Amino acid sequence: MTVHSSPNRTLGRRHVVIRRADILICCSRLETRADPQWRWQQVSCDDDVRVQRGEEVVWADHADFWVDGQDLVLSGRPLLHRGMTWLAGERVSIDWHGGLARILRPRGHLPGVAQAPTSTTPCMATTSPLPRRCPIAPRPR
Repeated sequence: MTVHSSPNRTLGRRHVVIRRADILICCSRLETRADPQWRWQQVSCDDDVRVQRGEEVVWADHADFWVDGQDLVLSGRPLLHRGMTWLAGERVSIDWHGGLARILRPRGHLPGVAQAPTSTTPCMATTSPLPRRCPIAPRPR
């Protein structure tokens, strides 16, 4: 991890794992921007982004969230898996508090219509230590 003081930002590479509330975020490249007191204001993740809350998993190329904001926004070929439903779209926004996922221009597989890829590894409890590597399975092919 590299820390820069002008402007206040942090860069992380390879096997980045972040947890916010009950959401686990993994990616290969992280950049954060902080205020003068080093409180994170914005977080961006790139490359092999994986997000999991409970049984819901989203894969994407890029993710952004603002610490004071309410949404985690995933873009770049996002793919959402919830239960037996698989949805892709242009962008997926996940509400931190309400559990709502909004998908821009959705398209996908309805339960029982198509064979879905295998299930993913369940998310770890929020009180457990962060893993050294992402426990969320890679994007299904």
